[in-house]
Amino acid sequence: MKLKLLRILPFSAPRRLLNPKPGPGAVMHCLLLSAAATLMTQAQEPYRPQTPGALLAAETLKRQVLDRSFERFVEISGKEGNPIPNAWTIVARDSRSPSGLSEYVVRGRRVEVRGETNTFYPKVPPTGFFALPKVAVDSEKAFRIADREAGLAKVGFDSLNFRLRAREFSDDALWTVQLLDSDDEIVGHVDLSASSGKVLRTIWYYRDSEAEIMRIVDSAWPGVPKLPPEAAIPPSSLPAPIPPNTPPPGILPPAPLTPPEALRPTSPPPVVDPADPSRPEPEPLPVPEPGTLPEPAPLPVPSPNPGLNPRPKPQPVPVPEPTAPVPR
Repeated sequence: MKLKLLRILPFSAPRRLLNPKPGPGAVMHCLLLSAAATLMTQAQEPYRPQTPGALLAAETLKRQVLDRSFERFVEISGKEGNPIPNAWTIVARDSRSPSGLSEYVVRGRRVEVRGETNTFYPKVPPTGFFALPKVAVDSEKAFRIADREAGLAKVGFDSLNFRLRAREFSDDALWTVQLLDSDDEIVGHVDLSASSGKVLRTIWYYRDSEAEIMRIVDSAWPGVPKLPPEAAIPPSSLPAPIPPNTPPPGILPPAPLTPPEALRPTSPPPVVDPADPSRPEPEPLPVPEPGTLPEPAPLPVPSPNPGLNPRPKPQPVPVPEPTAPVPR
């Protein structure tokens, strides 16, 4: 039996078949696919720079400015946080500024705007100055506390405004978080301590777009239950509407109006039958005796010109007497 010998290909042939060399068209195709994938990823997940909190923004300002006067701050504020604002506006003590204060805008890790501010002196003096070691609650924790209080009050919000400032007559710091809805309408305020996180005051605004009624619940009012307990919250997000013509608490309703005495209805006099024998005879009217009536007072005689001063009589003009001619 004869075996048929097969032709063996060279050793380099399988390598060329398994790993073919890409041509210029294939390289361009791969580059286009990579660019398209990158664009699709960016469209689905837009790039957002890392936003630091309020304390990190203040530390960035101190590190870049390198001035010992920035140990004291007036306020740190940020608007339209969702939940953290993209930029922080910082007002600090600056010995080089004519007003003693300077304003800076920190976005990310950069200080973008710097300059003197006239927001406070002389019209609105600052409430005080605080140092960063006094602040233990950053903006992230302030957001979580405000979100918890809004949940207890059953108030929804879309964005937040933050403000960190010193408390009056103290070097402690205070957070004021303002909550806004999708129409940029204020729906609540939360004041909390920046050192302990204790909630000091809450204000909530309940609106009814159909009835155009707004109800305000301020925890500082006397008699307002503190939150929690949750039982003090109305079951729905909107409290029950106020009945019409209901006076506010503490104000008595006005007394009903009554007509004057002359306009009040009076009962008609009783009808008396003249032929009734039981009718009592009317008492006779007293007749005065002659000569007892007083004499009537004389009527005043009006003056010829009432209300006007009498015109003076004209005086005769003196006529000079004729004199004899003087002889020459």
